Amino acid sequence: MTGVLAHHLMRAALARYGKRYDQLDGAEQRRADADARHAMRVEALVLESAEAAGVVIPERSLTQTCEEVAARYESPEALAADLAANGLTPADLRTALERELMVETVLEKVASMTPEASEAEIRAWYDAHPMKFQAPETRTVRHILVTINDDIPENRRAAARARIDALKVDLSGVTPEDLGARFADLALRHSECPSALEGGRLGRVPAGKLYPEIDRVLFALAEGSVGDVVETEAGFHIVYCEIVHPAGQVPFAEVRDKIAEAMMKKRREKTQTNWMAALLKGAAPERAKSKADLEVLGRTV
Repeated sequence: MTGVLAHHLMRAALARYGKRYDQLDGAEQRRADADARHAMRVEALVLESAEAAGVVIPERSLTQTCEEVAARYESPEALAADLAANGLTPADLRTALERELMVETVLEKVASMTPEASEAEIRAWYDAHPMKFQAPETRTVRHILVTINDDIPENRRAAARARIDALKVDLSGVTPEDLGARFADLALRHSECPSALEGGRLGRVPAGKLYPEIDRVLFALAEGSVGDVVETEAGFHIVYCEIVHPAGQVPFAEVRDKIAEAMMKKRREKTQTNWMAALLKGAAPERAKSKADLEVLGRTV
């Protein structure tokens, strides 16, 4: 048995059964044999293709990959024992990994031939799938937290409540146009949450992300208003609804890059699949007729 075949048998047994090849029963070995020989055939076709011409794996990259594989084992002895159990030597493993890297490089080279989606195509996809870009109502929120801790005099329940109430009174006399700045200042000086460093800002949140007690207050507030003191398991809070972001469709500009990335990913996969189908058809026309076989090839490589 060649080292390349032994490596493919090892991979096939692990992929299909989660076991070493020598631990499989007769029927399982026959299935693993078929998988391994199919994978070898595909690998050979890829490495013999015109696109593989001139592909060379740098020694440094190959060594790094070998070291990454070795790092999965507790010791060099454990790696050597596993290789031996699978009929492999360290040299066989290095050769097999070099072939894998070459296949990956060729497939990446093929994928790189894929043309990028045009701006019109990206926009058309966005316009054709409006339901994919619906966003729930969210709110930009700040809060002030005073914790309850019986071991600290100023944080015992009564004292903590008095402190948070005093802050609420302070805010009640502030004009709407100054409320945000005043709230951020008080949060910076008095809040016991790490968000105090950002003026109490928790960011833009949907319903259900914060404590339920805070949610009930926050999502009942008008934009630019402060709620009553609320208690959670963390302590006493004052919540400031800074901005209300209504539910609706996410603007194209916010999702344009994600759409382009998703479209490019699918196109690259299709380019690789079509290339592989043509490669397979040229080697054995009857095999290229099976869609299922092409899907297996895609997983193999």
